[in-house]
Amino acid sequence: MYSILIVDDDPWMVEYLSKCIPWKGLDISKVFEAGSAEAAAKILKQYKINIVISDVKMGEKDGLWLLKEIREMDPMIKVILLSGIDSAKNVREAFRTGAVDFLFKPVDTDALKKLMKITTENIEKEKETYAVTRLIREGADDLLALPQWMSKESLKYVCIVKGNHRVIKEAIREYPVTKGHMAAGVVEDELVFIREAYEQDQKNFEDIMAVQDTYMGISNGFTQIQNAKAAYEEAAKALDHRFYDKEKRVFHALEGKNDKVFYLIQDAALFSNIMNAGKYKEAEEVLDRIFKGFKEAKVSLAAVHTIQIRLMDTFYQLIDRSNQNPERVFHGEFSLKSHYERLGFDDIEEMYRWMSACFSHCIDSLRDEGNSSKRKIIRDIEDIIIKNLDKEISLEKIALQLYLNPSYLSRLFKENVGKSFTKYVMEKRIERAKELLREENYKIYEIGEFVGYENTKYFNKLFKEMVGITPKEYREKCSGA
Repeated sequence: MYSILIVDDDPWMVEYLSKCIPWKGLDISKVFEAGSAEAAAKILKQYKINIVISDVKMGEKDGLWLLKEIREMDPMIKVILLSGIDSAKNVREAFRTGAVDFLFKPVDTDALKKLMKITTENIEKEKETYAVTRLIREGADDLLALPQWMSKESLKYVCIVKGNHRVIKEAIREYPVTKGHMAAGVVEDELVFIREAYEQDQKNFEDIMAVQDTYMGISNGFTQIQNAKAAYEEAAKALDHRFYDKEKRVFHALEGKNDKVFYLIQDAALFSNIMNAGKYKEAEEVLDRIFKGFKEAKVSLAAVHTIQIRLMDTFYQLIDRSNQNPERVFHGEFSLKSHYERLGFDDIEEMYRWMSACFSHCIDSLRDEGNSSKRKIIRDIEDIIIKNLDKEISLEKIALQLYLNPSYLSRLFKENVGKSFTKYVMEKRIERAKELLREENYKIYEIGEFVGYENTKYFNKLFKEMVGITPKEYREKCSGA
């Protein structure tokens, strides 16, 4: 049973809706009344209200104001607005703010009854969705909110759907022949079903789910509702198998074995040892063996990511020990940092292609170690620039500091960095200026001085040429102003 709050500054309308509608027959056990939006807000803070029917036009604080207040208090409360004026503006604003529906006065009793039936059904569905979500996420057993069939010891499955949820819902509506009970919840970006098993209908159900832009993982069967959380984890692991098969759409928990994980971890350690010994051909063979093992055993993504990190650590440490800067070696398409953070590829083939390319790039960099003295000079120049952005920086001064010929230094810098010394200094200064504009409260002329431009007008002009907008516009954009 539900509770309803009727809000209108017309006492006759409040009494009519309160007394003349058969609320109990509509599953409404409690009816509250308010003559203003302010009074309604107080009642909402004191009592548990499920549905609000409110007039729109009620003085300074109207029904739209009340609707916004309700959205902040409890978005689950369903709001129906009434109006004596056929105003398209009010209708648009009501739906934009979250009203369930909008009825015009005089209220059509039959229309209101139908709307109340739909509204209470939607409340029940939302309660069920929330209870299912808690069940699979936390193991919470809220039997009062869950459908009764779930507590029976019938065979059930948990199904996780990733992808286009709208397509799935349309498919279910289009093919209503699927038998058995089913309840849905939402966990982050996943649509999760708990489904009562009907073996003779299982293939039909899977065919419905195996639609375009979606993937589904199905758990092993279980009978006790307390096992739903564990079944959800099984379905999630089953869904991981799409990493190995881009064409397949439905994956079962019984698929795949992980008994090779221990050996694959050993191979990752072997790969590191062989790379350290400089046996690159053998290392390439071990890398191929690791990825073949992934495919054959359908290793869990957690294990894949663990081994992926160990392989990338090998690349990073080898470059670091060769007196090269790993972040400079591994940038762009070979950026290790982005993959440490994301640990994600669409499929095993994409991951293998990237890891093989990264392996070749690492070896090329190690073989080029003979040029380390040149790289050290470039690093020294870059360090001097970064530490002196607020001062006058010239190639001649740096050449004198490093005991090198300025012409040689200029040519070496451009060959290795890919741009002139002057352009590099300018870019670093503007990058630092952008950082200060985002993070500090300094005045713009002060920031210009911090990066070596005492002439504010010239700083503004240069900043706009390089960034496309002025320093002031950049700061406003970053602050969301």
